[in-house]
Amino acid sequence: MSSAGHIMDMIQRMNQNRNLQRSKKERIRDHLGQLYSNKSTAHVPDTPFESPKSNRDLRFIHLIILISVISILIFFIYLILY
Repeated sequence: MSSAGHIMDMIQRMNQNRNLQRSKKERIRDHLGQLYSNKSTAHVPDTPFESPKSNRDLRFIHLIILISVISILIFFIYLILY
């Protein structure tokens, strides 16, 4: 008879856990729905990497990247040789 009480307690805990998991999933779903439903009206300007205003800007960005890569390579060669 004492094991019947433990079994009933276990079944009740399983039901409670199932309900808690279901409510947690619903809260997360509602929260995600609120996050994705809010449309921002603030204007976010494009960065030069997304849409360069001119070919000159793109060349300038490439030149900076090239100079930085060359300087890093020179630094590593200096470390290896000395």
